[in-house]
Amino acid sequence: MHSSKETRGGARLNAGRKKGSSLYGESTVAVRIPESLIPTIKTLLNQKKHQFEKLGQLSTAFLFPPPTPEN
Repeated sequence: MHSSKETRGGARLNAGRKKGSSLYGESTVAVRIPESLIPTIKTLLNQKKHQFEKLGQLSTAFLFPPPTPEN
């Protein structure tokens, strides 16, 4: 027997990937592109990813600088 309100499925609070959790630190969108452009797009995305990683390393280095040797 089914109740008038189904208790399975549907949207759940806080379910799914969190915003900004992608490799690029921002929301992403699925896009169809011509196969001939795949290498160009992959190169562009790798550059963007490295910029984001470098920024993360810089901010970590700023917040937690390496200890200086005491003389």
